[in-house]
Amino acid sequence: MMKLKIFAKLTLVGSLLLNSCASVPVKSSTQNYCSGYECVVPDDVFDAYEKIKNFYFGASAVCICKRFSTGLTKKERKKLANQLTELGYREQIDLLNPFTTNGMIVYPESLTRSKKFNKIKKHENVHRIMCDMSEEELRYLCEAQERMIRTYIGDEPLVKEVDNCFGVCKVSSLNCDEFYAYLLDGTLNKQEIMDYMKENFPTAYQIVKKIEQLSPSSP
Repeated sequence: MMKLKIFAKLTLVGSLLLNSCASVPVKSSTQNYCSGYECVVPDDVFDAYEKIKNFYFGASAVCICKRFSTGLTKKERKKLANQLTELGYREQIDLLNPFTTNGMIVYPESLTRSKKFNKIKKHENVHRIMCDMSEEELRYLCEAQERMIRTYIGDEPLVKEVDNCFGVCKVSSLNCDEFYAYLLDGTLNKQEIMDYMKENFPTAYQIVKKIEQLSPSSP
């Protein structure tokens, strides 16, 4: 007989309880990492979602955003529901809803015990905030980003290449959203870039400062 997994028995750094994705009441005996726009799911559920979306880069976590096309379509949601049944999950609503809720950040449970969690949390929250930005704000940010990745200070590029962005990537290949997510999570040379933005792209600089203020502080 297939062993049924009970969603209420998940653990997050001790004991974790996710009863409703809308409010995400996550309880921990040590520290509460989650809030109303963040949700933790079992690793096998996150893996099933990732395979359905065909994420070739292997996401550590995901922000559900219409502009990013990361949310499940009706067809994909049904497919994930079938996968959950095969995995033995009887109660599925609280597992499916996070992947169709715009602005929701979804973490695999094991990530919450990782040393990378706080950095990835900050990274995904930048995506969440940018997901709700106006077209005008995004235009300022993207124009600044396109200019900066081609800017040199003397013989040195303003935006220096990084060896690892939770996986191999090059600065020149980062889209606008990823650029600012990696900037504000500390992966890129933040202070040098911010100083340059303040002087040369003051409007974009103020928008980035707003994103930074809206992002949750590390615990």
